[in-house]
Amino acid sequence: HPAVGFEFHEPNNNLWAPRLGATYRLTEKTVLRGGWGIYYNPNQMNTFTFLTNNPPLAAEFTFFSDPANPTLSFTKPFGVVGPGAPPDVVSPNRDLPPAQKNQWSFDIQQELFLNTAIDLQYVGSRTKNLDRSFFVNTPRPGLGAIQPRRPNPAFGNLRIIQNDLVADYDAFTVHLRRRMSQGLQASVHYTFSRNKDMGTNSNAGGRTMDDFDIRRDYGPSNWSLPHRFVASYLYEVPAFRNSQQAVLRHVLGGWQIGGVTTIQSGTPINVTISTDRANTGSPSQRPDVVGTPSADCGKGKLVNCIDATAYALPAQFTFGNASRNHLRGPRRVNTDLSLAKNFRLGGGSQLQFRAEVFNVFNTANFDNPNATFGTANFGRITSAQPMRQIQLGARLTF
Repeated sequence: HPAVGFEFHEPNNNLWAPRLGATYRLTEKTVLRGGWGIYYNPNQMNTFTFLTNNPPLAAEFTFFSDPANPTLSFTKPFGVVGPGAPPDVVSPNRDLPPAQKNQWSFDIQQELFLNTAIDLQYVGSRTKNLDRSFFVNTPRPGLGAIQPRRPNPAFGNLRIIQNDLVADYDAFTVHLRRRMSQGLQASVHYTFSRNKDMGTNSNAGGRTMDDFDIRRDYGPSNWSLPHRFVASYLYEVPAFRNSQQAVLRHVLGGWQIGGVTTIQSGTPINVTISTDRANTGSPSQRPDVVGTPSADCGKGKLVNCIDATAYALPAQFTFGNASRNHLRGPRRVNTDLSLAKNFRLGGGSQLQFRAEVFNVFNTANFDNPNATFGTANFGRITSAQPMRQIQLGARLTF
């Protein structure tokens, strides 16, 4: 058990989180808004709970027995202990500041006509102290077995949770809003953005290609979408709503059609190699770029949609010069629609019927291709998002 007063890391006692916001009505139909703030995110609990995987709490032993001359038995269950490998250890850094985001925004809102307005928005942020897995005992690229070349050969992997990654985000959005009026409600927006970071969090791997040069992994984030258009809408069908015939009014009138249409860029493709050319034991190494990288995936191009001639294996004992996430996969186009109607049953009760269609146009939205250079499936797409799905539902409210 930890000693009384034990601390996993140095305390963070100087975390100021100021916020500033302002709104100014320029005219009766024009409003300006701006804001700025500093935000923090606490460290993940797994940063501390996975310490239980360290020796001696999670020691691993290998036992051997010769079938011709068994050394394992009920009276001697441990047999002969084989030579143990150098242990792996994980630990948080003593200096572990929480992630800090510096974020600002500005927008202009203009009323176009009754119940309809347009917003021009800019949002930017700079984030630091994001966590990663720093394998500090990784040897530098070179000749020879990996274990003797480690900085401390008495240990295997020394995984240090270290908060030193950064992320940057800038986005411009045009947003058209219409409140429910004359049976129509809509929200339509387009966003052009730039989102860069150095990798995922330590819980999801979060390891850079070169543990000692994290800037080499600065590039588009895994969820970077430079272009994204989303339109959501709800329309109350006027037909038969005020019909004099009760059957038509109650059965065919009062239906609502709703939907969401999304058109967006593809997600980044990170081209890697399957071999350890640097001879460091580091995964997800990348090739050299020797041409002009390009990807033309989807739209019927499911094989060889990445130009393999643009890459080559790095020289032995070196990391490749290809940047992280430098290509982009197939774009996504999807529309979901719903048809709904409420049937009043009396006494405050009502029955709602819904028919929902996901991917109503049955658009083929392909996933990213295999991006491991030098393998047989390099540049091949083998999966896609779900095709059209229809579901019916009913809800009784009383």
